[in-house]
Amino acid sequence: MIEDPGAPGRWFPPQRGPVLVIGNPGNLFPQHLAALWRSMGLDARILTRRPYGGPVHLAGVPVTVTSETEGRSLGRAWGWIERVAWLFESRLVAAQQDRYRRAMGSETSYRPYVSPWLADAAALSHVVRKMRPQFVCGLEVFAYGLATAFSWNVPRILMPWGGDVYMYGHTTSLAFAAVRHALSHVDLVVPGSPLARDYLHETFGVPVERMHCGGLWVLDRALSHPASAPDRARICGRYGIDPQALVVMNVRRFFPAWGSDLALEAFRRFARQCPSAHFVMLGGGGTETLVSRAREAVGGDGLSGRFTFFGGDIPVEECRDLMKVTEIFVSLMRERDMRPLASILEATACGGAPVLGDQPEYRAMERMGYRAIFCPAEDVGAVVEGLSRYADDRLLRRETAAANRAYLDAHEDGRGQAIDLLARIRSICDARARA
Repeated sequence: MIEDPGAPGRWFPPQRGPVLVIGNPGNLFPQHLAALWRSMGLDARILTRRPYGGPVHLAGVPVTVTSETEGRSLGRAWGWIERVAWLFESRLVAAQQDRYRRAMGSETSYRPYVSPWLADAAALSHVVRKMRPQFVCGLEVFAYGLATAFSWNVPRILMPWGGDVYMYGHTTSLAFAAVRHALSHVDLVVPGSPLARDYLHETFGVPVERMHCGGLWVLDRALSHPASAPDRARICGRYGIDPQALVVMNVRRFFPAWGSDLALEAFRRFARQCPSAHFVMLGGGGTETLVSRAREAVGGDGLSGRFTFFGGDIPVEECRDLMKVTEIFVSLMRERDMRPLASILEATACGGAPVLGDQPEYRAMERMGYRAIFCPAEDVGAVVEGLSRYADDRLLRRETAAANRAYLDAHEDGRGQAIDLLARIRSICDARARA
């Protein structure tokens, strides 16, 4: 691992041009990656065509939204591409509806289609070719993979996220072809773990030597840590939580695919067993209706005062504060998860004891020293049992926190991993320059 923290700024000095993160500026990961690279001396910017989600918290990261400057003629051209593609894709989706349904599984909040992203790929790559950045990095293969692959004149890096390659890329034969094309026509693919790397190799044929694991997420241990007693009183007071309560938090967004309904049912059952517990449930953009129904259910139980719900997005700082006062947290993803698992790592760094759905990525972490209580899929009873074990055994919580601190120390040096990734990208840039 490269030790020199100033090296990236010398490798990619701003006077040579920007580096572009192609992604949605309303999402945490593009924000985080661009801000991380800027902190290392790179002129990192986010490039998008039509941002989704909200609100945007960018911490000084420049954003270029190409739809705001593309003009009427180009806008019509990109719109024509989308409409023509949709004429074909809509019929294909209807013909392959069973395949589509199986691929999406429990995900009900999002319906991915290739057509709009094909139009965006044409628009974004057109801008990239004019900007001539030092390199581009696409975040999320299904949405931004083609835009990255079509940026032929610069080094191209592509980072899968999880659902893009595990779910969306299997919805139709067109989706699979688009994802495979994107993965096959970039200079470097950056999966979050060896498990994801092997999956991409076996499923989409990406050569192992053209992949690099890690380098997206940096866990800031100076920000993610257990709250002091005064901070706990302040944070709990802000959200109407008794500082003496046992705080239990679902750290994933409130969608069925993310296991929110399982967490809610487990929390309602556990609330009857543990009168001192207080429960925190995050929302996320598009979850407002689901959260409203959950509030009604909890109100019917007479438990409204013991639950804190959020119906939409909240700033990362507020989420982190809630993690700092959390004794136990859960993550019960129904669909296959992929590292870097930012919310799990941050909640772990804040001292929470994990109750997790049984996933291959989590078990790989366990083999490296990570400790958690693992629950079979859909088994709410096992989740309640896990919550009870931690609630009844303060020593178990302390031992789990200590083991997980050691795991983070040994395996989650995200800044070092990010520098190693930039060194790999530098070698690609140098090779292209010599060619």
